[in-house]
Amino acid sequence: MRTIQRVFPDVTSTILGALFIMIGLYLLISTSHMTIGFGALFIGIFTLMVMTGNTVDKRVAESSMKADADTLDEVLEELGIQGKLVQVPSSDTLSMPRTFVPVSEFKGLPDLQDEMVIVTSGTGRVGLSIIPPGLHLMERGEEHLEEPVQGIEGAREIMGVLTHGLGLARSFSIREEDGIIKVRITHGDYKDYCDSLREERGDICTRTGCPLCSAYLTAASKYTDKSLRLKGFNVDGDHVTYSLEDAR
Repeated sequence: MRTIQRVFPDVTSTILGALFIMIGLYLLISTSHMTIGFGALFIGIFTLMVMTGNTVDKRVAESSMKADADTLDEVLEELGIQGKLVQVPSSDTLSMPRTFVPVSEFKGLPDLQDEMVIVTSGTGRVGLSIIPPGLHLMERGEEHLEEPVQGIEGAREIMGVLTHGLGLARSFSIREEDGIIKVRITHGDYKDYCDSLREERGDICTRTGCPLCSAYLTAASKYTDKSLRLKGFNVDGDHVTYSLEDAR
């Protein structure tokens, strides 16, 4: 099985490049944020065209991912998006999972649809709906599942592939207690990248998650079939823990 050093540049560049192009086009067409729109569009095109090779060096991949995360964080700042993430599974109106980030305090989950990027449906339910940065990493892990799985055990199985097969982390755990799902990730080879990103762009961990953590959070939401709102986030040495509750 290929290691994450070969897989990571390809899948993250594809999803992040598409994300920035989508946001850039929306900002250019539908808002007055012309400068940030052109910036996001340029980053998206560059990422798709230049950084999608499986042979990209690990250090170059980390630099590209950090640049993407910086740009995403700046877009969120420009749009005034300050809330904490909600992971939403696919549904009748969503062909793929989404990460919904409210403008500020969470007031309830709007009825999301594929064409929505900037969401303004209902009082207090305003925010940004994006494809999770770690979706393609999770999907790459799913290619190695031997049979369909679901529930917490299913999430645990796919996280095992992400950890031991793709090398996203050194170890993980997922458990549910009193309605709260806790996902704990122990960083391995990419600890320095995560530490640096968190130090400079700490809000990215709670607003969208970087591609690594996003892959685990997307799996938790998909396999439990729940929209999971971030309730708490904690860092303890090599460990990061996300506490999630049902958003419905």
